[in-house]
Amino acid sequence: MKNFTNYRLWLVGIAFFMTGGLCAGCSGADDGQSEAEPEGKLRLEMSANYAKVGDTVNFTVYKGDVDVTANAIIRMKGDKTPCSPNYKADRAGTRYFAAIYNESSTSYQPVRFYVPYRDEGEFFKKSLVLKFTGAWCSACPLMYKYLGEIEVERPGRTAVMAVHSGDVFASDVSEELVQDYRITSFPHAVFDYKTSVSNNAAELNAALDDMLAEEPAICGIALRSAVEDGEAAVKARIRVAQEDRLRLCCAVVEDGLRYDGGSSDDGLGNYYHVLRRFITERFGEDVGTREAGEEFEYEFVFPVPEEWKKENCTVFVYALRLQEDGETVYVNNASACALDGGESDFEYEPVPETAN
Repeated sequence: MKNFTNYRLWLVGIAFFMTGGLCAGCSGADDGQSEAEPEGKLRLEMSANYAKVGDTVNFTVYKGDVDVTANAIIRMKGDKTPCSPNYKADRAGTRYFAAIYNESSTSYQPVRFYVPYRDEGEFFKKSLVLKFTGAWCSACPLMYKYLGEIEVERPGRTAVMAVHSGDVFASDVSEELVQDYRITSFPHAVFDYKTSVSNNAAELNAALDDMLAEEPAICGIALRSAVEDGEAAVKARIRVAQEDRLRLCCAVVEDGLRYDGGSSDDGLGNYYHVLRRFITERFGEDVGTREAGEEFEYEFVFPVPEEWKKENCTVFVYALRLQEDGETVYVNNASACALDGGESDFEYEPVPETAN
């Protein structure tokens, strides 16, 4: 009997030990060795901030000196879906990325993705600016001033076309453009047939920044122009970095047109960048789908009216991209040169000093 009692006590002890051990193992009780929250500032590091389309940019997230990438979220601005820490872009443009870890987040940081032409780099982007104006508009000279300041501060970034309405410089096509973009207040600007901006210096600069980020150049345009016997011949060479369907537009603007009865650009009766004529339709001519790495030529031949002072005229040629809806077109890149004896070569973006 004594042996049986001892045996029962032994079984109870074993059962107690086993159940106690199991309960302790499942309880998740703090044994004083759980991993502590890393201390320090959250930061996002990128393997590159300037990369070709198709190249991988790797993101690493640190909390202090601790790598917390595995438990962090990489977010691209404007996209609710988290990004992979190994990101590949499928199109050119500037993207902004931030990291989120627990309740902390970083600020957005830019990465510029570009498409090079062969081995020669990314084409320099020149944005076309339609400046809607009129000699009757007392506020319009201020936009002329703002756009002039942009040209000084950011040389070569804009090609300004003054689209007049309701005055001596207006034409049927300029009034059609007013209707196209539903312009009801003057002055007004439209960048690359896409972004509409009122008369504000900060907004004009921001619009240019948006175009550089959203519509980077995937093509480049070189020009040579001459006038002989009253006829202009503008020869364009176009290089294409990325396959796309393109349209080409050609127009002429003139500086120094005189009119003493209004609010002139310079306060002396002179008007600048005045749209004289579209050589093509205002939305360009279809030149088809062009392949990456291709170079092709296009020529515009047209009479020069006697009232134009050819020495004051500039010819614009710009390429437009057909958008996914099959109807909308945005200007991708522009080029300009003097109408008579003018020439412009292909230009490429400088590699950013901070590129890594």
